Amino acid sequence: MPRVVLSRKEPQPEKITPAAVRAVAPGSPAEGAGVAAGWELLTVNGKPIPDILAYRRELEGGRASLRLRQPDTGAEAEFEVAWEEPGLEFEEVIFDGIRLCANHCDFCYIHQMPKGMRKSLYIMDDDYRTSFLYG
Repeated sequence: MPRVVLSRKEPQPEKITPAAVRAVAPGSPAEGAGVAAGWELLTVNGKPIPDILAYRRELEGGRASLRLRQPDTGAEAEFEVAWEEPGLEFEEVIFDGIRLCANHCDFCYIHQMPKGMRKSLYIMDDDYRTSFLYG
């Protein structure tokens, strides 16, 4: 089961939240740049990437420059792709954590749920990305 990171604050656009790389496709531009599983994506086209949606959006432009880091050594790799898949698979699809609801609505269904159900049902997310990605 994927690990879920929760965040009560809206993400800072300039803050870099590294995205952990699960796998690198053989023969891909990422493999050619020396990137391997366990590395972290830092930026695409110089921009921090909060989720897989922003990652895909940056790749749509045709040319993209990706900067990654090996967390144990601090080594970095930067490579460019032009109309091709970089070859990265990520641990999670939301890199900066699920955005939690800060409202305290009287009619919130979360507060009306019975006790003793699985923990994930009690997460009060206010994140359109989870709805978009998971339905």
